[in-house]
Amino acid sequence: MRVIYLDVLLALNFGMDYCILRAAAALSGKPVPFLRLCAAAGVGAVYAAGCIVFPSLCAGVLRIAVCAGMAALAFSVHSIRQLVRKTLLVLLTAFVFGGCVFALEQLSGTSLSQDGVLVVPVSRKILLVSGALA
Repeated sequence: MRVIYLDVLLALNFGMDYCILRAAAALSGKPVPFLRLCAAAGVGAVYAAGCIVFPSLCAGVLRIAVCAGMAALAFSVHSIRQLVRKTLLVLLTAFVFGGCVFALEQLSGTSLSQDGVLVVPVSRKILLVSGALA
């Protein structure tokens, strides 16, 4: 049985969500206030913790809805078109970050699966380097 510490989960997800939203804000070319980014990252962190406590929250549609909510909160969108564009930008940024993590794991020779289940044991060093690359 794996032990997951809720405070570590919240802190790590908050940090990653903040980095992803900050990068998406930089790509959008419009400044986003620090507190808006923190609030949106907080929503993402609470959702991640909720997925551990209540696994039924991990449905794909709900994940996209939470991502859209984070984008709306961070970027203060005013139309459906803006919401779709900002949500796709946040998703694209997250995919690029995930791709960098995957590439670094492959380059380091770490096994990504265990007993047929995808397990990514990412060290802090790899996580920091991939964050900088992304």
